[in-house]
Amino acid sequence: MVGDKEVEMRGLRGHLSHFLPEHPGAKVIVTGDTNVPLGAIHNTVDAVRDNGNKNVGIKTE
Repeated sequence: MVGDKEVEMRGLRGHLSHFLPEHPGAKVIVTGDTNVPLGAIHNTVDAVRDNGNKNVGIKTE
């Protein structure tokens, strides 16, 4: 989910390339259910950072 929109992993980088410039300096928190592979979480963090936002972290519950 990006905001309230569900985005597939294969389209995440493209979506973020449009979404993140509209939200400069936003704090991005990546979370996942217990069935989400850790690699997918890391890929999401990388996608955010590759699109220019360095204010990103992983939240655990």
